[in-house]
Amino acid sequence: MITGAERDLLRRTSRRLAVQTGLLVLVSLLVVAAVVLAVVARALGEADDRRLESAASADEVTDAGPGIWVAVASPRGVDASPGMPAGLPDLGLVEQVARTGTSARERVTTSAGTFEVLTVERRDGVVQAVLDPSETREELARLLLALGVATAVGVVLATVGGWWLCLVFKSPSQVGSCSSGCRESGWGMVWG
Repeated sequence: MITGAERDLLRRTSRRLAVQTGLLVLVSLLVVAAVVLAVVARALGEADDRRLESAASADEVTDAGPGIWVAVASPRGVDASPGMPAGLPDLGLVEQVARTGTSARERVTTSAGTFEVLTVERRDGVVQAVLDPSETREELARLLLALGVATAVGVVLATVGGWWLCLVFKSPSQVGSCSSGCRESGWGMVWG
């Protein structure tokens, strides 16, 4: 028979173990989420770089994909993709690359937003490729939301599971020895 003091001890121990389990799972899931987010962010950044480089080598300004615009500055003038955001191409960057012959990669903010801009010199003039990074930001935001929900669910389940496992123990003496408590309460196959 369990006394009132033993029941209180068992409840406190159950709560403490449940909280510790939840915190352990929280830390583990946060580490996993940080690694996943870093790897995906890097992969998306590399994909954006490849898209910009590909657009800068396009033969026509209309060959750019969605979310990318191209402008070619030559002695004949500036030819730009239809729908290029206001304030672009950045003619200051175009002049700088034409003068130095060195490619430039910049983040340019205009009234239309912030864009990744790659300006390179080619034999037919200076080409400026413009990428709208909002698609990448939206994808990272969706991933962050999914990781946050998964972490929250995992922590709740681990905390509830830890609390429930503690209730399996029949007396405070079993709490002190997890392996014997688990064996005596039918969990011996799982815990040893």
